[in-house]
Amino acid sequence: MYLCTWDSGIQMRFDHLHEDSKGVITGEIWVEDTQAQPAFLHHTRTTITSGDMGPKIGKACAGRSYRTETNWPDLVESARVNVMRRFRRGEPFLDLLEVPMNEGSSFWVNPLCYALQANLLFGPGGVGKSILAMYVAIMSAAGVAESSGFNVEPGNVCLLDYETSPDEATFRFGAMCEGLGIEDKPNFYYRRCVMPVAQDIARIQEYCQERNITFLIVDSAAPAVGGDTMDTGLTVGYFNALRSLNVTTLTLAHVRKEAPRDASPYGNVFWLNLPRTVWRVDAEDNEDRPDAKHVGLFHVKVNNGPKLKARGVEIKFGKNEDQVDIITIEPKALTNTILADNLPYQTNIKNMLLAYGALTALEIKELLPVGTVWNNAKQWLSTEAKANGKLVVDPVTKKYAMKAVAAEPPPEYQTSWEAPDD
Repeated sequence: MYLCTWDSGIQMRFDHLHEDSKGVITGEIWVEDTQAQPAFLHHTRTTITSGDMGPKIGKACAGRSYRTETNWPDLVESARVNVMRRFRRGEPFLDLLEVPMNEGSSFWVNPLCYALQANLLFGPGGVGKSILAMYVAIMSAAGVAESSGFNVEPGNVCLLDYETSPDEATFRFGAMCEGLGIEDKPNFYYRRCVMPVAQDIARIQEYCQERNITFLIVDSAAPAVGGDTMDTGLTVGYFNALRSLNVTTLTLAHVRKEAPRDASPYGNVFWLNLPRTVWRVDAEDNEDRPDAKHVGLFHVKVNNGPKLKARGVEIKFGKNEDQVDIITIEPKALTNTILADNLPYQTNIKNMLLAYGALTALEIKELLPVGTVWNNAKQWLSTEAKANGKLVVDPVTKKYAMKAVAAEPPPEYQTSWEAPDD
């Protein structure tokens, strides 16, 4: 979107611009006079590269404006030429030597979202992706810097909702504010969406500028793309549209429950390649506790630096002492749950050794989740033991152990895993 303004109060907005293979630029133009009532003067879709645009639109504006001395064709022509040049110029070229250096990529939501980048959160339906995203967005809107293991920057947020309704979003918003202890609720901008992001980007750009949006959530990817998510053109077009906003974005995407843990959302590699960081979400439901959901966050991809450690949270649904609905999120370890199957085998082995004190290679093999590549795990055990680091092996019993192991195993393991018989 391009906005041309004059001190007199006249403004012309150009949006939905498109250049075809022959270099012809088309788009919509809105002309308003903010000093008049009504302000609206003219709207049309036109060919920006046509020299006839100024006289035609200028004549239409002159017929509706009280400004008899204004040279409308000249104003329109000036705006047309400047917009066409700016559109074709694109983003500026930079000399990185002159760009201030940051200490690595900065987070907007640590560890889920890099600032001013596209970020992705994906997983099966019903695992808590929407709740997690809205929770950190509320933290940002309310200026809550830290909670539940997340560190968040303050700013205006907006949710583009392709799945639910304003009623459901309002319920969640209120319940999460209660859970965060926020009495003075912040502005939380919301839009129920139908049109794909790439087609609606002019209005989204305009709204982000009007409200100074700094953090945008898209829930969810498939309807936001508006077509086959395996289509590379649609996928790239979606991320290009998000990039044009120059704000931090978090897209929520789905994956089949039976999909392998390293699977790409929708099977298209660009869903992993284009976001700067990608997290997978899985959950464990407990029939004995229907009011809670144990959620695991697993780092799948990052461009700058190593992948981060997996982490777990528990989402709780309930009512406070005044019988007001409340949703809380608290950190909770992933060990001792089926979510541990998604952890690296190195982490699972360390957790076992911390729990039992010492185990043979065979015992470790039997305790590892199904699907673990045992040859890789066995090689890692041998290498770590030879390195004389935190892992040691008894030359007589051939049992592996962690150095400085506590006398008693952690309580969370005492009533869970059973070590295999010798």
